[in-house]
Amino acid sequence: MRQVDYEREDGRWFRVLLPDEAPDSDAPAGIPIGPPEFDSLSETWPPGTLTRLHNELFHRGILTFRDAVRHRQDIVNAIQRALALDVETVMIAYQEEEEDAGTSGQ
Repeated sequence: MRQVDYEREDGRWFRVLLPDEAPDSDAPAGIPIGPPEFDSLSETWPPGTLTRLHNELFHRGILTFRDAVRHRQDIVNAIQRALALDVETVMIAYQEEEEDAGTSGQ
């Protein structure tokens, strides 16, 4: 068995186990290593943010519960990074509102 990384159509990265003789294109049918799907978070996290969190955890090598236990601070960093993009979105919205208010008052 060997480990293979692949990107799913929705942009999420996964690591799976494949038989040595299987082509990499069989990765979606492989035995999942991680990260998990985080279905329980899908009700509270917007899909784009959840995908960013998922990929941040993947790229940090936090694929299993055991990895998570050993790398709690990296999870905090992954969450901050995933949410940082949302902060930028909010800041842009503030800036656009201010610019709109400035031009409408002229």
